[in-house]
Amino acid sequence: MITIRRATLADCAEIAQVQVDSYRTTYVGILPQPYLDQFTYADQAQDWHDWLTTNQRGILLVAASADDGIVGYALGKLQKHPILAAYTSEVSALHIRQSHQRQGLGRHLLAAMAEQLRQQGSTALLLWVLAQNPARQFYEKLGGVLVGQQTIQIDATIMAGEVAYGWPDITRLANLRHYSLRPATADDAAFLWEMLYQALYVPTDQPRPDRTLLQDPTLAHYVAGWGKRSDDFGMIALDNRSNEPVGAAWWRVFSEADPGWGFVNANTPELSMAVLPAYRGKGIGTALLTKLIEAAQTRYPALSLSVDPQNPALRLYQRAGFVTVGTSGTSITMYKQFVTITTTLNSC
Repeated sequence: MITIRRATLADCAEIAQVQVDSYRTTYVGILPQPYLDQFTYADQAQDWHDWLTTNQRGILLVAASADDGIVGYALGKLQKHPILAAYTSEVSALHIRQSHQRQGLGRHLLAAMAEQLRQQGSTALLLWVLAQNPARQFYEKLGGVLVGQQTIQIDATIMAGEVAYGWPDITRLANLRHYSLRPATADDAAFLWEMLYQALYVPTDQPRPDRTLLQDPTLAHYVAGWGKRSDDFGMIALDNRSNEPVGAAWWRVFSEADPGWGFVNANTPELSMAVLPAYRGKGIGTALLTKLIEAAQTRYPALSLSVDPQNPALRLYQRAGFVTVGTSGTSITMYKQFVTITTTLNSC
């Protein structure tokens, strides 16, 4: 089990190890090797000791494992940017030990930092990252918006480009600490039926339909027999405080003989997604959609979906790169392509 807490003086040596190791793996090929080689565990441990004993404004959080010690840290503070004045706090460092990456730890650390800064009065968060840093994708997946760029002088001879990601609503980012995702199983079928019902778009001034509508074959085939098909895949969002499911995103592959509302072709799975009403607007839908896209792009050339043009989720799909390719009834069909297949014809 990993705990996120404030750093203490006893953590300095382990924080330094995470920092130096992260520099040497993340920035290879981005910053000159002699510059990276100058960082040592001892020097950085002393720097962190000095920072903790003298700093009164910043927040240093660590992710600590009972078995592996400190495996990540984040550094942040209240600070209004001179140009991007709407942002009232900044995260200046976020590093995860390589062995613990891609496990959701970075998301939880950043969300925990956002909550700490929110409690101190911040309403919007800014984070600068090297323009060539592959971690940019991570921040974009968490809803970070590209809001600026600059060139910085790292030392007397090194200049580097940076880009800024902003979260205009720090609360949405902070809320991510309460939620986690897991793969859907056959045991989740009952909850997916509920999600299918919640996915039906109904204008706010109209009553929701009776649940018997889900028995319509054109709707039922999105969930019926869930988990029995080898190509069924989905993700469930959990509220960590209750361990109860609060949202889901899943896909199914349909055929021309039995098409879904967002059917494009038999090689493109169709996405369905919903979040319980009480949990909407907290970034859960974005997290679910991002995870499903990540899974799909390793297996299929594209994803499709069907959405009512008045559904607020339309903007989420557009931000994720889905484009309108047609209509089906009163809904629009959207499509996100992952790869471009080029065929070369040789003329005789």
